[in-house]
Amino acid sequence: MKKMRWMTIVVALVLTLLMAAVASALTYQVQWGDTLSSIAARFGSTVQQIAEVNQISNPSLIYAGQQLVIPESGGNPTTPPPSVPPSAPPPSSGSSYTVQPGDTLSRIAQRFGSTVAAIA
Repeated sequence: MKKMRWMTIVVALVLTLLMAAVASALTYQVQWGDTLSSIAARFGSTVQQIAEVNQISNPSLIYAGQQLVIPESGGNPTTPPPSVPPSAPPPSSGSSYTVQPGDTLSRIAQRFGSTVAAIA
C-alpha cells in the first residue's frame, strides 16, 4: 500500500512538471530561409535541444510553415524574425513549386518526373 502511494506521488509530480514545461514552451513557425542553427541562435538555444524536443532526426530537414517548440532555455528572440517572402524564390532554371504541408522531396520528384537529388 505504501509503495502504491509513492508511485501515485511520483506520477503526479512528473505530470505537474510536464504540464509546467508545456505551458512555458515557446513555439515558432519556421520561415523560408531559416535553419535550426539560425533559430537556435535567435532564441538562445542549441540545434541539438530544438531537434530533440521536436523529434527531428535530420536537423537539415526543416520546412517553411513547420511549427517548432523552442526549449525553455530559449527565451525571447534576440533579433526579430527577418522579413521573408511567403514562398521560396523560383530556381534559376526549371519550374517552381510551393511546398505544401505533407509534401516530401520524393513525392515532389515523382509528381514532376524528377529525382530527389535533382531537386535537392
